[in-house]
Amino acid sequence: MGLFDKKYCDFCGNKIGLLGNKKLEDGNMCRECAAKLSPWFSERRQSTKAEITEQLVYREENKKAVADFHTTRSIGRHTRLLIDEDAKKFMIASSARLPDANPDILTYDQITGCSLNIDESRHELKTKDQEDRPASYDPPRYEYSYNFYVELSVNHPYFDRMRWSVSNGYVKTGENPMPDGLNMHQDGLSVSHGIKEYCEYLQMGNEIKAVLEAMRLGDSLPAAEEFALTPETEEPVAMKDRIDRISEMETRLNQAILWLDEMEKTLDSYEMIQEDVRELSQYYGSEAWKEDFQADEAGLLPEDLVRGVLSEDGIHNVLERFDECCSRIADSFHC
Repeated sequence: MGLFDKKYCDFCGNKIGLLGNKKLEDGNMCRECAAKLSPWFSERRQSTKAEITEQLVYREENKKAVADFHTTRSIGRHTRLLIDEDAKKFMIASSARLPDANPDILTYDQITGCSLNIDESRHELKTKDQEDRPASYDPPRYEYSYNFYVELSVNHPYFDRMRWSVSNGYVKTGENPMPDGLNMHQDGLSVSHGIKEYCEYLQMGNEIKAVLEAMRLGDSLPAAEEFALTPETEEPVAMKDRIDRISEMETRLNQAILWLDEMEKTLDSYEMIQEDVRELSQYYGSEAWKEDFQADEAGLLPEDLVRGVLSEDGIHNVLERFDECCSRIADSFHC
């Protein structure tokens, strides 16, 4: 196949668009067919057409397993652990439309390990100095946030690790760092929304871990009531809490102003790069690019000329990265 030949999907036969090619070790795959693979699968580029064909067959068979799945217990708020206790099977699903999402169905005995990890992020809060420039407080002040991840090790032909966020992102607790083995009543923490949310996800994560561990060992699953929030976490809002809340919102207001100042600069850069990407997209694969490429192949260009744009993947990878960045921006911002 020549360099300039149009690419077609080796599985459905459809023509692949400029940014739609998902490369395999020995072939090409369109975006639509790649979406049928397991969401936990990460070895596409190192896989052959034969191996991908086998997985697509498995994924079709998995649809029937999804249809036959009878949920007897569900744990989670965003991404959920769904369990069929009668069949001793489970799935991890973030979509309510299970037939469309086709989440992988696994059996209890495929579990080899499980852990709950809590990632802490500390962000320094800033004020402004007399010249209206960002400045640190004295002493420095920090805002803390936490993300709760379950990491599941499994014995599966197409993946061995399943990792998802119980909290679906970071939970902000204000200027309160969360201690290990948190007990809000004993630790004397006032119940802000962020701290209450932290405790909910901590208990949810511990329940998921305990249930998965029981599944792995073949034990009876612990009851959901064992992980319910205690009444101690529901305290009345006192004046101190009200003041803390107003102070926290004031800090967030100042942070938002500083963030927006930086974001406006970033958007200016984004608008500038759009023109570069548009020109690169038009140049790549055009007659001019082909002529330049052929001139390079014939040795007509100076040896010291930098010409990364004439490699097959140079511009393609930039366009693909730009497309992914645009998708992330669209998914992250819901203004």
